[in-house]
Amino acid sequence: MIKLLNFSFLFIIFIVSCNKDDFAWDLPKTNPYEGIDTTGVQIPNPESPVVITTGILNITTTSFDATGNINSIGSSEITHYGHCWSTSPLPDTNDAKSDFGSINSTTSFTSSITNLLPSTQYYVRTYAVNSYGLSYGNQIIVQTNSLYAPTVSTGYLTNLTQNSANMVGNLSSEGSGPISSYGHCWVSNGGIPTINDSKTDLGNAISLGNFISSLSNLNPSQNYKVRAYATNNIGTSYGEIISFTTSEYICDSTACNSLVGIINVRYEANLNSIDNGWIISNNNSIFGSSFLASGCHGGYIQFTKQVNSDFKIRFWIQSYDQGSWANIIPFLYIDNQVQNCSIISGNNSGDWIQLESNALINGGNRTIKIEFPYNGNSIRNYYVDQIEFSCF
Repeated sequence: MIKLLNFSFLFIIFIVSCNKDDFAWDLPKTNPYEGIDTTGVQIPNPESPVVITTGILNITTTSFDATGNINSIGSSEITHYGHCWSTSPLPDTNDAKSDFGSINSTTSFTSSITNLLPSTQYYVRTYAVNSYGLSYGNQIIVQTNSLYAPTVSTGYLTNLTQNSANMVGNLSSEGSGPISSYGHCWVSNGGIPTINDSKTDLGNAISLGNFISSLSNLNPSQNYKVRAYATNNIGTSYGEIISFTTSEYICDSTACNSLVGIINVRYEANLNSIDNGWIISNNNSIFGSSFLASGCHGGYIQFTKQVNSDFKIRFWIQSYDQGSWANIIPFLYIDNQVQNCSIISGNNSGDWIQLESNALINGGNRTIKIEFPYNGNSIRNYYVDQIEFSCF
């Protein structure tokens, strides 16, 4: 009981001897985290400006536009405002920034942010400064576009000849930058065509859609691979590969009635020029028994022709008496040497048939003779038309 009374007495003495100054602990006068939230907003005190980051526009590979508002200038004129950005969260004015200078009213504004890296994430927020402090708006995260080359398709082939063709391609996208060069590229006899091979170059593309390349200086009877291409500052894209073969080169083609230097048919058979070419027929009145021996041939045409390379000969024939006689293959002589000759079009018993010789090596001034058999009584009557020299 005596101990308890002593403790109470001491406590009363302690209370009486203290005043409010004894409780002046050394606590911070302001909270350093006041006004900061998870979106990056920071308003250090009520007299500072109030800004917000409103959006991102016009994103490219190296730039975008950031928009913002000044909702309040605070208690004094704003001396600096704009956007700041960085690849790290919560960018501040020590990072890259725009600066629109001073203003004494609320407003909306846009910063054009350039010289960025492609395919990169950036953090952006507004800021404003007055004499009472520096404020930040909310943070927005934006990703710049990736780099990519144009998109092009090879298309389809038109107007194929012995030494030229047209390709109709299509540009569907310019990619990450303007197209500086486009067209088609091609190679012969295998391989993958690139812009280092033969190509057309249509220059800068002013619009997307179909385009036409004229492929020239091709070789006859040659296989080619072709594909479209398009180039921008990122690189070159290619379309799918298409293969085609040029036509055979007809180095000379003429109707028989325009040939010169024709030697008349053997055994004085008649050689008449008609609309369909030459008709070779016999005049029975001049055939004697001495010409009926086996192995004798009938009528022929013979002429000379200058040919500049290796070649084949093609020509058309038709039996004049088709109702009675089927077509037969004539003899073909080049410089008095008989050549193999085969049907390449038509039917042996049909209307017209086209014949082709074997390949003949070396051109030059050649003597050509087309000779029809003698059948034992008379030579058969034949039309001959459209003799072609197919060079290769």
